[in-house]
Amino acid sequence: MNRKEIINHRQMAWVVGAIFAASGFVNQQSELIHISGPDAWGSYMLPILYAFGVCFVFYYLIQLYPGKNLFQISFELCGKWVGGIVNLLFLIHLWLN
Repeated sequence: MNRKEIINHRQMAWVVGAIFAASGFVNQQSELIHISGPDAWGSYMLPILYAFGVCFVFYYLIQLYPGKNLFQISFELCGKWVGGIVNLLFLIHLWLN
């Protein structure tokens, strides 16, 4: 079966835009490190420490509440209304990142 598939101009624009965006994300970090030189490690220390802190909190919660997910844990810790707000904020954070 000789079937020919054709990409239209809109699909090609999406592909090119995705390639440019992905390469921009990769090149931006390397350019920032190249410009700042040896001081670049300082700009990464705070996010790395924050990520380790978040991982520790999640690990600690998993140890305290085995078999429950994050949403169930927040309802148990904060109650019905505050736990719902915490879950909503967590979902918004995931959606925006």
